[in-house]
Amino acid sequence: MILYHFTSEQHLAGIARHGLTVGDVPTDIRKMRGRIGVWFSAEPTPESLGLEGAVVDKKRFRLAVALDEELPTLHRWTDWSANNVTPETITALHSAAGVDSPQHWWIVLGVIPTESIIGCFDVQRGIDVPSWKELAPPADAVPGVPAWRREAWQRQMLKKVRRAIALGR
Repeated sequence: MILYHFTSEQHLAGIARHGLTVGDVPTDIRKMRGRIGVWFSAEPTPESLGLEGAVVDKKRFRLAVALDEELPTLHRWTDWSANNVTPETITALHSAAGVDSPQHWWIVLGVIPTESIIGCFDVQRGIDVPSWKELAPPADAVPGVPAWRREAWQRQMLKKVRRAIALGR
């Protein structure tokens, strides 16, 4: 099956190097708990994914990813969240995205190797980017996270979120 992952220019070099390794899948917004996972959409457009408000444009590039439908870490969001996510968290995520969007969401609670990425499309410019792995990274590029550093990444990310909340941001 082909699913789409949207990302920023700043993240492309890290993805080219390590694959899709991290992302936050909230399970309890109130307790600030979640799982490490990668978000996907079955829809090729970035609207209604809840990607607005980030420091970087996470809707800039669309990666087409070939995934085995039998991959044990692949889950349709609406099925998985029903048993693993608090109702308050589901409501918050769905309201940020739009009424029909969650039915198109998928998550992988694992690592997606770069080889599974079969295409890259620059949404802003409306063109395919076949040589996306060779693009010169921007000065503010994110280095990417190797698979073995996933848990440390999550701890650091949650620490930053708690700090921002404490400062009222």
